Amino acid sequence: MFRIVKASEFKAKCLALIDEVADTVNPIVIAKNGKPLAVLIPHRVAKRSPLGIWKASRRHRLANRRRMGRAEVILLDTHAAVWLASHEPVLGQKSCSLALAARVENQLAISAISFWEIT
Repeated sequence: MFRIVKASEFKAKCLALIDEVADTVNPIVIAKNGKPLAVLIPHRVAKRSPLGIWKASRRHRLANRRRMGRAEVILLDTHAAVWLASHEPVLGQKSCSLALAARVENQLAISAISFWEIT
């Protein structure tokens, strides 16, 4: 899972926290006055296509054509939103880090019906 670190603590222990994220693969949320400001996530090297660069570049070009003019947004269902808000380990590390990164970039959405289902 991830942990929350105050901005002052991050400033004092920046290099140690970077090493921790690289070793444990758990993201760290940096907060100021209790509000999340940034997420420190581990870097992953992209794997190359076994069929070569041509297939990867072609796939990328076709994907961009279909998404032209659209913003990418992660839409959470009710269960995922509740688990993310309550820091449940059910989601998994990768899902949590992707959702937190999307939240920081204002690319995380919850369906309006989810609020009706929760109440």
